[in-house]
Amino acid sequence: MQSKAQPILLCDDDPLFCRMINENLGPQYDLTQCQSLQELVNLVQKQAFSIILLDIQFKKESQNGLDLLPKLKQLSPQSAILILSGFADFKSSQKALRLKADDFISKKECLLHLNERIKFHLSQSPRNKIPATIGSNSVPVTGTTPLILELKERISRATQSHYDVLILGETGTGKERVARAFQKPNQPWVSWDAATLTESMADSLLFGHEKGAFTGAEKTSPGLFEQARGGCVFIDEIANLSIENQQRLLRVLQERVIRRVGGHKEIPVRFRLICASNQKLDTLCEKGAFLWDLYFRLSSLTLEIPPLKSRLADWEEIMDELQTDFDQPVRFSKEAMGILKTYDWPGNLRQLQTTLRSLHVFYPETLITPKLLPLAIRSATQASTKTLSKQSFYQELEQFEKERLHQAFQEHNGQVREMALALKMDRSHLYRKLKQYKINRN
Repeated sequence: MQSKAQPILLCDDDPLFCRMINENLGPQYDLTQCQSLQELVNLVQKQAFSIILLDIQFKKESQNGLDLLPKLKQLSPQSAILILSGFADFKSSQKALRLKADDFISKKECLLHLNERIKFHLSQSPRNKIPATIGSNSVPVTGTTPLILELKERISRATQSHYDVLILGETGTGKERVARAFQKPNQPWVSWDAATLTESMADSLLFGHEKGAFTGAEKTSPGLFEQARGGCVFIDEIANLSIENQQRLLRVLQERVIRRVGGHKEIPVRFRLICASNQKLDTLCEKGAFLWDLYFRLSSLTLEIPPLKSRLADWEEIMDELQTDFDQPVRFSKEAMGILKTYDWPGNLRQLQTTLRSLHVFYPETLITPKLLPLAIRSATQASTKTLSKQSFYQELEQFEKERLHQAFQEHNGQVREMALALKMDRSHLYRKLKQYKINRN
């Protein structure tokens, strides 16, 4: 009986579709219907709705549903807005999500998925949802694709716990920024890059040292774990720790006591450890370069940040976010933007941000054409194009198929049923293709 009290508003000008929805949702929910965008606005100003089902195309309207979406989010911020479309094209779905729609559903698949999507969004209502704000910082990842939304949810949940955290991702993907989300107001934050110091210096920095412990140790110095005093210790590139220091770190995590270099006294410490690595630690364990015990200790809460090249669906949002401190955003020609999107970005977000800053400073108020892009980006793209032109037709076809499957895997978070529907492929055939191209969560 509780679900029947949930008010749902359907805005669509197709009578047959409205009748079908009414037959399916009417017995379960308090369903209200309207057939124009103006009626929709009037209704949300008078009544609160848990869910709004909004069509994109209206025959007698100058606007479409997506045009009204920003205003609708303002008028009814508590509502989950689900966009319905008779044309399940990729651009419309991405535009809807970029405008902060809560979901995008093809009308062709409505009967299959609408009910379960409504139940999901009702379960995510504000009173059941973990807040998007953590500590003094908001979730520090930009994007609205399913992969990024899941990552944001994992970050939110991880910040509500007290366990240690492992953050994985390529260089420049924003690992330290994610780590900072765990910093709480008025609590210490101490950080260290394990790739920057020698083993002996790392020993002293992490665990501290007593006066006279080594040449130059003129006074007693506490290590990072002592300095944390109940706050966070962030160790970047933890894979660079020597096996000896890994063993010492493991003991600290197990017993929460440290012994300074040159000292004999065990000192209790309180801290939360946040680690980051651009290498797969399990692979290093197999090579004997990282301790399995330490890996298992760290990996209970693991956050993996995807590389920039796999986040094309979030490209516009990422570009906007990286230019928030510019007096005006950098403008690109269609050709230049195409080059940026096909480039591999080995330095990920950090490299993109550096590129945007350079273009902003050296070419203010200028439309950026391909010849104004950094030489490294132009050269890499041209080399890639030449390589592609030498491939056979079947090689090009295979490459396109692999890239499209990988894109769909990211968009649908690896849900094969949703991928099969979106790609219009038989599920067993899709499984074979995923296995062929080794596309999986690892």
